[in-house]
Amino acid sequence: MQALQQVDPYENFLLKQCKKMLFSHRMLAVCQALPMTGPTERAVKNKLLNNGMKLQFFNNRLIRQAVEGTPLTNLKSFLVGKNYLVVSTEPCVSALIKTLRSVPELILLGGLVDNYLLSREGFNKYFKLPDLDTMRGELVTILGSSASLTHTLLGNQQLLLSVNLQQYVKQSQDNGDVC
Repeated sequence: MQALQQVDPYENFLLKQCKKMLFSHRMLAVCQALPMTGPTERAVKNKLLNNGMKLQFFNNRLIRQAVEGTPLTNLKSFLVGKNYLVVSTEPCVSALIKTLRSVPELILLGGLVDNYLLSREGFNKYFKLPDLDTMRGELVTILGSSASLTHTLLGNQQLLLSVNLQQYVKQSQDNGDVC
């Protein structure tokens, strides 16, 4: 006899909500939750909301089902124990790290930033990177310096040829040679 599995509509609803949440945010951080009181949890939620992030909770089994067969499958390795998900539509890693440093009840395990899987160390390295505008400025400077060096090197040969020709003409005139 085959046992018929009943489909729980509420579980299906939660699964859809979980998938929607996972795929609609650019930053997703998995945090191990230590025991905390209700007021502490509300304070943490408010700190995160002030920085443009939300604190979400889904059952680990439900998250594993949601990421199964998707590019987020490797996220399952972070799902151990009671976890909270910190999600944001923009990758604001610096605000996340600063907030989590002030909240000892949440321990960052890892997560996703722009579809890249990062460990805790990866988040810390990402935090230390300068912002995108600064990096673009550095790239423009680096590319510009090589272009100006190329221009200088190409112009240097022409300048040297011109000086040598002028010197030759001057010496020729001094010696009375006609060119």
